[in-house]
Amino acid sequence: YLPPVHTIAIKMKLFVCILALAALALADPNIIAHKSVLEDYVVLDEGATVVTRIFNIGDSSAYDVSFEDKNSEALGKVTLGSTSAHWSRIPPGGNVTHTYVAMPEKTGDLGVGAGIVTYRAAVNGPVAVAVTSTIGMVRIGLVNELESMKSSHFIEWGIFSALAAVAIFVPTLRYIGLVSGYEKGVARGTDLHKALSKRKNQ
Repeated sequence: YLPPVHTIAIKMKLFVCILALAALALADPNIIAHKSVLEDYVVLDEGATVVTRIFNIGDSSAYDVSFEDKNSEALGKVTLGSTSAHWSRIPPGGNVTHTYVAMPEKTGDLGVGAGIVTYRAAVNGPVAVAVTSTIGMVRIGLVNELESMKSSHFIEWGIFSALAAVAIFVPTLRYIGLVSGYEKGVARGTDLHKALSKRKNQ
């Protein structure tokens, strides 16, 4: 025979175990993925670096995680890495990164779509699908176009810096000129200033 206190304690432990098992059963992975091109301006024949980061923001691990990028053909032939990857597990709160380099074959604004991520909530569970963010339009140009853009930016920043300097220095010089014309709040050269100076020298 168990005393009532012991019986309550055992029931509480069983209840906690049941809650824990229920929480594990309800916990699911939640995969989000962000895809981007590393370069702000892709130069023809120099390559575009495509980076995809996959995050598990869920409460349990994601298993059998696969990434496939079939919507970046516009960037040209892959010269480093591959457009697909696989991970056996991504823990809750974990993330992985996949990178490859493609070589564009033509200039212009090229459309780059999203990639596909598949995963399982359990080792032998059904397959779930997540879609990465979409990059959109990527500008592909020549080296001389990039240098021209950089030069124009330098000129713009030079003009901005000059205007900013004028806006700061002109009021400052005017203030210095005004302050130098007074002594202890009295304008120099006035009768009052002369009288105060004469009294000071006595």
